[in-house]
Amino acid sequence: MTLVTLLPGIEQEAQLLTARSLGAFRLLGAEVEVSGTVVSLGGTAALIVPECTSLIPTILYGAAIVAFPSTWLWRLEGIFAGAAILWLYNVARIGMLALLRSANETFAKFMHLYLWQTITLVLVLSLFVAWVRLQPRRPLRP
Repeated sequence: MTLVTLLPGIEQEAQLLTARSLGAFRLLGAEVEVSGTVVSLGGTAALIVPECTSLIPTILYGAAIVAFPSTWLWRLEGIFAGAAILWLYNVARIGMLALLRSANETFAKFMHLYLWQTITLVLVLSLFVAWVRLQPRRPLRP
């Protein structure tokens, strides 16, 4: 059970949207079939489970932003921009894993379990640092 399961339906919708988003690989000439949360890409099928979505990284990123002192408008802008970037990254990650899996199952498992997890955390941290650095300067109070 994850944090998001406290709000029923969000995980399932995120899974469906993630699966449908993988259809974008058709633009690159890949054969993609989507049936609910099952995606066939690169000759392999994958079930999109809640951990395959960008929800948890987005919650982590959003929590860091909310905890940081800033205006609410800047926080909301950062959360929406970061959520979009994390969504795109996640779709690319899953697509790349599917293509890797059809070429080299062992390497794909390594990428899935270790490398992509680390890259995701580094991306969340990098987005937060970028958001902090791009924050408009507020005038000093007298």
